[in-house]
Amino acid sequence: MIKQKNHKKVTAYGKKRVNLFELEQRVTALENAAKRQGRVNGHQYRVNANVNLLLDLLEEKITELQQQQKPKRTFLQWLLMKLGR
Repeated sequence: MIKQKNHKKVTAYGKKRVNLFELEQRVTALENAAKRQGRVNGHQYRVNANVNLLLDLLEEKITELQQQQKPKRTFLQWLLMKLGR
């Protein structure tokens, strides 16, 4: 049989005694981690929303510029224009 300390003996059900102070520290650490992750997620959501808005604006500006761009002429069209015809 394994020698065990009295304050950490394993019962017949395979459970260990719980140190309430350590358990409370662990719970508060997990709560803080959850709050921190919530703040990170909120910040990332706002950043993604801003990026999506910027991408939409860029797409609109690109389409406007493409519509304003003059069609390319062939060499023959350019030559005829230069000759005045």
